[in-house]
Amino acid sequence: MIFVCFSVLLVVGALIGGGLLRALLPILKDSPVLMRANYRGESVPLAGGIPIAMTLLIGFGVLQILWSVTDRSYFGADAIQTVYLAFFVVLVVTLFGLLDDAVGTAAAKGLRGHLGALRQGRLTTGLLKLAAGAVAGLIASSQIEGSVLWIVVGAVCVAAWANVGNLFDLGPGRCIKVCWPICATLTLVFLDDLVPLALLLGSVLGVLGADLKEKVMLGDTGANPLGALVGVCFLATGNHAVLLGGCVVGIALNLVAEKVSFSRIIVSNSLLLRLDSLGATEARRAFLRSPRQ
Repeated sequence: MIFVCFSVLLVVGALIGGGLLRALLPILKDSPVLMRANYRGESVPLAGGIPIAMTLLIGFGVLQILWSVTDRSYFGADAIQTVYLAFFVVLVVTLFGLLDDAVGTAAAKGLRGHLGALRQGRLTTGLLKLAAGAVAGLIASSQIEGSVLWIVVGAVCVAAWANVGNLFDLGPGRCIKVCWPICATLTLVFLDDLVPLALLLGSVLGVLGADLKEKVMLGDTGANPLGALVGVCFLATGNHAVLLGGCVVGIALNLVAEKVSFSRIIVSNSLLLRLDSLGATEARRAFLRSPRQ
């Protein structure tokens, strides 16, 4: 039954997210602020996360109405609270991701670059986004965990994975291919009470096709919230071993990215390259096969 509900909500979310994206694409293309050159130098609209956030709001409204006219005890108070917290974290990170997409610059890259800019007296939108993710994670974690230690671990996990989402948003569909399976697995294995999150995961699938076809990029507006959702899923399991493991992996990926290019790792491994090429355009495959990679 849980799997059926999960699947239905996935389909509904995908239809809503995909429909919203098709409606928004002309608007995004008319906004110079949200247009960027992709890896091949072609101008593509950013903010593919906007329809995901809009689907989230629609889902939040539907769930609120549903929970208002039914017996809330059927869903469980903890489940309702955690869904609210997930929505809160994703929307906060989406907002600051949109700010970074709209007015941020590439002058400072990586955590080291943002901290270096801060030492020089410049607050970057990237660092502001990271701080917002940490605060949102701290708020969510404080509502789930009971000790200071695990509250901090939960907050770090959310913030770390929010940035991991951004680190993998360097190729069409790559961020979704990394983050989506983790969220779906954690939801089905540990979070059967949080099946409503499938609506959000479905909206991500609704955007995947356009991302793979290079019609839109997730940008910080989409990649950071998707990564943050991974952190929230680790936090919501209530399993400290799983949470700690997720936190350690998130931190490790951030540290590795300061030294090594994920793109180079992917193209140097045949299995990873094959997965990265799934659904990609022929132009993308040719680029991945090129010697400069």
